[in-house]
Amino acid sequence: MILDLISINEADSKPIYLQISDGIIQLLQRGVISAGAKLPASRILANHLSVHRQTCVAAYDELVAHGWLETKAGVGTFVASQMPLPSPRSWKDYSNQVLNAKTLVIPEFLDRNLRLTTENYHLDDGLPDPRLAPREELARAFKKYFGKIIVL
Repeated sequence: MILDLISINEADSKPIYLQISDGIIQLLQRGVISAGAKLPASRILANHLSVHRQTCVAAYDELVAHGWLETKAGVGTFVASQMPLPSPRSWKDYSNQVLNAKTLVIPEFLDRNLRLTTENYHLDDGLPDPRLAPREELARAFKKYFGKIIVL
């Protein structure tokens, strides 16, 4: 039974509902559960895993939100007919765009060390990385706004 293939580690810092959803994703990725297959009811899964039913409902909700599962009212929960990509694109897919981007000269006042704090609350808004700014959009907005100002 597929329920035997889902394991929970209570010592793990990851929430149990995420452990369950990750276990189901692994079964889907390995082809143990096929597209369109009906999954056990949340009560059955909860009894088998010895967890609260709401934990299983949260796991199913997580999988529905990410496109792995579909629910049909009064019928049950099913594996989606078209499952999402198993993992996001790797950094290699974006590295050429970043490496070929125009270099940006960082002013000296922005080039500073990261200040780590042990305070409970850190209320400043930080300093964003200027290399990530949408330069073209900002330039258009700047020209649109300041192009109308008449200097006397």
